[in-house]
Amino acid sequence: MPVFSLLPIETLQTEYDNLCQKILPSEKPHLFLTERRDDGSAHVKIGENEYQIIVTERGRETSRRATKEKDEFLYWMLADVTFWMAVEFEVKHRIEKQDFRRLLFAKQLELLDKVNPKWVDKRRWEINETLQKHPFSDGL
Repeated sequence: MPVFSLLPIETLQTEYDNLCQKILPSEKPHLFLTERRDDGSAHVKIGENEYQIIVTERGRETSRRATKEKDEFLYWMLADVTFWMAVEFEVKHRIEKQDFRRLLFAKQLELLDKVNPKWVDKRRWEINETLQKHPFSDGL
């Protein structure tokens, strides 16, 4: 069986910072927390054989994602950053009687394309899965 080794957290932080610079060149990159805060923010942990993103709030774990793949881990991190950037953009540019997600999703895909064009297709698939269950509802 092949030996599997994970990158140290400092290397992940550097790769994350470099990717963030593609969309936030003049700003300090978004948080890359390694300690639990219990405020709803995610923190990063490296387990025995996986990268983990854990969200805790008020003393309770609300979500945990784990992967052995560095690229998937970085995708999750940047998908989160670009989502919140897209939310901010949508709020400032809201179009009346249009489902807010149209602008939000388009902006997120645009941002992800600057980071890693391969991730756009992955996120587009996830968006389409959401829209199959919860279609756009314009005009409300």
